Amino acid sequence: WRGIFKKSLGLRPTRRDPNTHVVTRAVCMLCVNVGRETQPARGRRSRGPPVDEQFFQFPWRVDNIKSHHLCFHPRIWAQH
Repeated sequence: WRGIFKKSLGLRPTRRDPNTHVVTRAVCMLCVNVGRETQPARGRRSRGPPVDEQFFQFPWRVDNIKSHHLCFHPRIWAQH
């Protein structure tokens, strides 16, 4: 976890290790504050669209976090 993740990737720590105080889990603040943008239907879906917040944990893969933003918050992420 790096402190810059808060501002640059819009994450907020939600869980820390009680002994070391190292961040072990973080939530996407775009999911919390704005929600996920609706996506156009692409064929038949077997499940409904995700409606809850996205959580991330170690290892902090920046490419996965950015991929989440591009898929579920494309308009807001483009402005960021």
